[in-house]
Amino acid sequence: MSFSTTIHLERCLKRLGDRDDTARKELLEFAHRRLKILADRMFLRFPLLYAREQSDDLFQEAMLRLWQSLEQVSPLTVAGFMGLAAAQMRRSLADLARSHFGRNNELNAAGSYDRPIIQSGELAVQHQVDDPRNAPLELASWSEFHAAADLLSEPHRTVFDLLFYHELPQTEVAELMNVSTRQVQRYWSEGRLKLTQMMDGAWPDL
Repeated sequence: MSFSTTIHLERCLKRLGDRDDTARKELLEFAHRRLKILADRMFLRFPLLYAREQSDDLFQEAMLRLWQSLEQVSPLTVAGFMGLAAAQMRRSLADLARSHFGRNNELNAAGSYDRPIIQSGELAVQHQVDDPRNAPLELASWSEFHAAADLLSEPHRTVFDLLFYHELPQTEVAELMNVSTRQVQRYWSEGRLKLTQMMDGAWPDL
C-alpha cells in the first residue's frame, strides 16, 4: 500500500468522523478489491460450495456488514479501518462455513450429488463430492478458525488482520501501527500460537 493511499485513507476517516457519507463510499471502494479476493479464495478452497452460493453473494454480505459498521463506528486509524474490513469478511466466511458443513456431511453420507462444472476463464474444472477439501471436518475447522481469530486480543488481532487477511508486508504493518517490525513479528508469532491453542493444536489447511 503506497504512502499516498495511506494519506487518502486517513483523510477519508477524518471526513467519516465529520459525518461525510461520501467518505464511507470511498472507504468501501478501497476495501472492495481485497474483500473480493478473500471471498473468491473461500470458494477455491471449498469448490462444492459453488453449487449452493456464489462468492459474489458472500462478498456482498461482507460489504453490507462493513457499510453498516461504518454507520455505527468511525475508525480513527487506517489500521483500525482495515481491521474492521477484515472482521466483516472473517465473520461472513465463518457464517458461511458454519451453515454448510453440516449439509455437506449429509451429501457425503448420501453418496450422490449433481457434480457442478465451474468455469474460470478458459479453464473448466469438474469438482467431485469426495474432494477432501469439501470434507465436513475441513469446513468446520475453517469456520472455527475464523471465529477464533475474531477472539484474539489487541494488538494481536490487528497484526493478524493486516498480515493474514490484507497480506500487507510486515514493514507496512509496523508503520501503520507505529511499532517496530520486530514487534510485529512478535505479535504475529504470539497470535498464531494463541490461535493454535484455541483450535486445540489444529491448524486448518487454508
